[in-house]
Amino acid sequence: MIPLVSKLLEMLDARAADAARAITAALLAAAVVTPTAGRLGDMYGKRWMLLFRIGMLTLGSIVCALSSELAPMLAGA
Repeated sequence: MIPLVSKLLEMLDARAADAARAITAALLAAAVVTPTAGRLGDMYGKRWMLLFRIGMLTLGSIVCALSSELAPMLAGA
């Protein structure tokens, strides 16, 4: 996400502070999901958790790819 900051400003007609929010959302999501997914993987199985995380990554990527505004980009991150 960090290499895309300059492109986000152009593509979404956003301010620099808004692009920083997109980066913060992606980093915060990663910080929360990593330990949670590890614990859930221990409880319910690593294979199931890996497939679930791949599905969520795909869904978030589709939301980000189809967004033309900042709000859906933040939701997909």
